[in-house]
Amino acid sequence: MSINPVAFLVVQENNVKLMPVDHSSCIDRLIDYVPDLMQKINDMFNKTICQKEEKTKNKKCNENMSKVEKSEQVQGQEKKVQENEKKANEQKNIEIIESDGEVFGEEF
Repeated sequence: MSINPVAFLVVQENNVKLMPVDHSSCIDRLIDYVPDLMQKINDMFNKTICQKEEKTKNKKCNENMSKVEKSEQVQGQEKKVQENEKKANEQKNIEIIESDGEVFGEEF
């Protein structure tokens, strides 16, 4: 009497596979490996999709941050423009006072 194994039962993390010992042809082997191949391809696609989603999230976050920064920069520039306008008005007033007393344009 002898015992000849027919197949092995392979238990992995989330899978249980029945792997036959005797393959009669290469086609049988290929058919056995198709589910593994499909799983690996699926995992690769999922990884690339997740990476693309992370990149788009990072871009959106960066765009939002740059908008906030730009608005702060714009506010700073507006303040500078207002200060320069005040200085220019003060300079005009000083020039009018120093002139011969003739005022052209608007009176203050």
